[in-house]
Amino acid sequence: MVEKCRWSVRMGRIVVPRISNNPPHCPDNRTLIGAVVFVHLRPLNIGNSRMNDTKAYHSGQHIIIHTDGACIGNPGPGGWAAIIQLLEGSKELRRKALTGSAIKTTNNQMELMAAIEALKLVKSGKPVVLRSDSEYVVKGMTDRLPGWIANGWRTAGKTPVKNQELWEELKAVAEARSVAWEWVRGHNGDPLNEEADRLANEAARMAC
Repeated sequence: MVEKCRWSVRMGRIVVPRISNNPPHCPDNRTLIGAVVFVHLRPLNIGNSRMNDTKAYHSGQHIIIHTDGACIGNPGPGGWAAIIQLLEGSKELRRKALTGSAIKTTNNQMELMAAIEALKLVKSGKPVVLRSDSEYVVKGMTDRLPGWIANGWRTAGKTPVKNQELWEELKAVAEARSVAWEWVRGHNGDPLNEEADRLANEAARMAC
């Protein structure tokens, strides 16, 4: 018997339940059946910080994504969050946030899901900087991935790469966009990293 797990995606304030005929893959490698996806339609109010919490990476329009994942127990109930900024130089034009959760997952799976789901929302050809405090994600995408693939999805120690399906999905969505990866130290005073952490933990608690 395939066990169901709860999945939600949250953007903004107004909740619209939607039954998905093709539910997303559950982060703990179980299949969702009749998953209900919750989509919020208005940007979340995430404080008054504006452009003093980030820097301009390009003179023209570009996107900065701040992601984080959380897990209670690891494995256990988990959540992820992403804050997406559209900027023109150093001026913020728009900001939105989204979160998701799973009943049984791991912290690394939630970190990967945050990046995957955030990048899926980027439909334009604008350059993207994805900022994460997960060395697992950033080093994986910038250093380890080619070696894993060359070794048949095995690590340097010849063990299978964990979360292969999520890595393959992240690789696919990243290759379809212009993405630069940046590691940031967690809990170090970066306002949007701190906010992503708060939202991810809130999502994890909702999965309990």
